[in-house]
Amino acid sequence: MWKVESGKWNERQRHNGNSGCHSAETEFLAESMKIAGVARSIIPHSTFNFAVKKRRFKMKKLLAVLVLLVFAVPFVFAARLVSLETFNIKLDAKNADAVGTAIVEGCKAARKWTVNKKTATEVIATFSDRQFVIVVSITYNKEGYTITHKSSENLNYDAKKKQIHPSYSRWVGNLSTAIQNKFYTAQSYVE
Repeated sequence: MWKVESGKWNERQRHNGNSGCHSAETEFLAESMKIAGVARSIIPHSTFNFAVKKRRFKMKKLLAVLVLLVFAVPFVFAARLVSLETFNIKLDAKNADAVGTAIVEGCKAARKWTVNKKTATEVIATFSDRQFVIVVSITYNKEGYTITHKSSENLNYDAKKKQIHPSYSRWVGNLSTAIQNKFYTAQSYVE
């Protein structure tokens, strides 16, 4: 039928074809073949291969970085432990009941903290956020209170080294701040 030779249309081959009629479809087909031949001559085969090799090299580099990240990230986060803090807060209360009430109200005000048990000198409180759980003991008297760690889940607690996930200090610190706010707010109403 028609031939494309090095991007140029061979008119002689077109006229010497089997059919002498020229319909719109055959003209469109001829024009498409002509464009394809020109495009093939504009982009040499060696340039195309170079672009493919360059893309493959980039993909290999990207894959190597992703593999490195997958294996390195757990080691980075596993090493981040901090010393376990005991919060000792001094308050000047008239009696221990005022401190106990402030602790219970502070647990209600602090996000995700609940009171499990309250005695005359101790409150057991629990923090729960997604997969993290903290249980603390808050002992108190009229001079202040002390928050100590009882147990925790998914915070990488190491009892020998007394180390825990850094978020523990933030969450217990937020609880302590809420307790102090409730205590001083209640004291301002009393006076």
